[in-house]
Amino acid sequence: MRPGVWMPLSSKNVSSHLLKNLSAVEEAKTGRAKAFTRELKATLREAIRLWRDHREQACTPEPYR
Repeated sequence: MRPGVWMPLSSKNVSSHLLKNLSAVEEAKTGRAKAFTRELKATLREAIRLWRDHREQACTPEPYR
């Protein structure tokens, strides 16, 4: 692949990279910045779980509207 050529990524790849980057930030920060990254990781994990449940038809969108 040539540098600068856009390649679509799967949401799994993107979310795993985000979680990894957030963990690195969390280790480097203190106080509110550390708490923010921890909360953001929890929210992202919950969104991933909810999307997985939706795809497996284990939940419906109605309760979230």
